[in-house]
Amino acid sequence: MPGVPLKLVTRHQLGWPASAAPDQRTARGVKIHYEGAHVSRDLLEDHTLCIAEWKSIRRSHLANRAENYSDVAYNYAACVHGHLLEGRGIGKRTGANGNQALNEAHYAILGLVGSSGLTEPTDAMLHAIRDGIEELREHGAGTEIKGHRDGYATACPGGPLYAWVKKGAPRPEDPDVIVPKSRESKATVQKQAARALADWPFIPDVEKKHGLPPNLLLAVGSRETNLENELGDHGHGHGVWQQDDRWWPSMPEDFDQDVRKQAEKAGKLLADNHEKLGGVWAHAIAAYNKGVNGVREALAAGKSPDSITAGGDYAADVLGRLDHLAPKKPTVDLSKLVAAAKADPRAKQGHQTYAAGVKVVEKALVAEGVLGKTYASDGSFGTVTVAAYAAWQRRCGYTGTDADGMPGKTSLERLGRRHGFNVTA
Repeated sequence: MPGVPLKLVTRHQLGWPASAAPDQRTARGVKIHYEGAHVSRDLLEDHTLCIAEWKSIRRSHLANRAENYSDVAYNYAACVHGHLLEGRGIGKRTGANGNQALNEAHYAILGLVGSSGLTEPTDAMLHAIRDGIEELREHGAGTEIKGHRDGYATACPGGPLYAWVKKGAPRPEDPDVIVPKSRESKATVQKQAARALADWPFIPDVEKKHGLPPNLLLAVGSRETNLENELGDHGHGHGVWQQDDRWWPSMPEDFDQDVRKQAEKAGKLLADNHEKLGGVWAHAIAAYNKGVNGVREALAAGKSPDSITAGGDYAADVLGRLDHLAPKKPTVDLSKLVAAAKADPRAKQGHQTYAAGVKVVEKALVAEGVLGKTYASDGSFGTVTVAAYAAWQRRCGYTGTDADGMPGKTSLERLGRRHGFNVTA
């Protein structure tokens, strides 16, 4: 959705090699598909099942001797948790639309829903499909959005998805979007966090262990108790993160004194909420206050999950406090980066033309798996980094001289969106 980073699961992350599908740089648009078979509703509860489903589809396609697929047939798939799963990817001809002419006319995106079981796309899935459409449009797709059945005799993409396509495939309305707005000043929240980290330096480790965004436990604790270890809620709320003994009757006797146990309990609860609620941290935070079922009921009624929380702003307040604690995003100057990419390979090894920006980009390339950790922060845009950036450009769908390792605005901005830095020309 607008303002939310693309939740892309790449082929590299799936453990797949580069696609062997034929190249195709342009198409009239995108066609939407569904599985056309039973899809388990268990996918709603467990994102790992979505990954398993996508891998199973690829295996079945590669085993199909009659169709002789070179890869999974689709450019992308979208799951109920809002993840865009890379298939053939950008700049590759699909094999899903029914025949060669139809494949050349449109790229293809699969929604992981079926003809029975899980049949209704979630809003998160529709947002992911739109993300895929927009990614393909950035790399050669035209404006057409059609269903598989348009021009081919099939029920695909099923009634619910096709009805959405016929409306123009709009992004869903977002009554559930929660805008960060802290009740407390930035200075106060930062002071609370500094004191808490001095007293309990293990908090970042607990956040990392449970896959939480950095500083989320600090933000929740700030809202709950101003990051004080105390007994609240008329004697029922225990510790910094106010675990309620009415919901946890087996609370350990030493819980009130053991802040690490408190942090572990809060971290696991937030992580569990995140998994159960489709990977949306705002919803996971609201559920910390009002429970997963409460958030689900609010969403089903078309209400903001925050409307049922304490004060009607619990998640907004926590997100606002999280913003107060967020480090400023680094900015990479494209013109300086290009200058480094031209000068550093010709200079003495280790030469640094623009060390600060190059280090940011190298860190992102390491995270993408195209640059070895040895070069993660040397600050020199040498031949190895040029080769790594060329690999990133190919992953973005570029070929030939467009994938020569010389940074361009579109590829760099995409890397920045995925790894938390801004780009200036």
